[in-house]
Amino acid sequence: MGCRRLLFLRAALLLGALCAAAAGTLADPAALSQSYRNEVDRRLELPADEAHRYDELARAALAAAGISLASAEYVVVIDRNPHVQALLLYWLPPGAPGWLVGASPVSTRRGGAFDHFETPLGVFEHGTA
Repeated sequence: MGCRRLLFLRAALLLGALCAAAAGTLADPAALSQSYRNEVDRRLELPADEAHRYDELARAALAAAGISLASAEYVVVIDRNPHVQALLLYWLPPGAPGWLVGASPVSTRRGGAFDHFETPLGVFEHGTA
């Protein structure tokens, strides 16, 4: 990983406002990708090799945390490197390459400011309860 510090968030249901599926069902990754392109105005375009590298890093972090994907899930990857600071939304099916739904710039710290904070590292499950 070098000097890059990565934060991985596991999410079963994420960015619901972007899901354009009917009757409250979760959108498939292609539909969510289209919604991301239509609804998110600050997007990053990643080369295919970088998108693949983040897919592998996410899977490695999940495995290191003892989490195996029994079914496909949406996963958010945050790269908090000061020179990157990006959010990447993936659809990760078990045993198949991940699908990069979309990526956007994020701010992960406010160094030197009042109430200074730094985004924590780790794998965190997101739920509705």
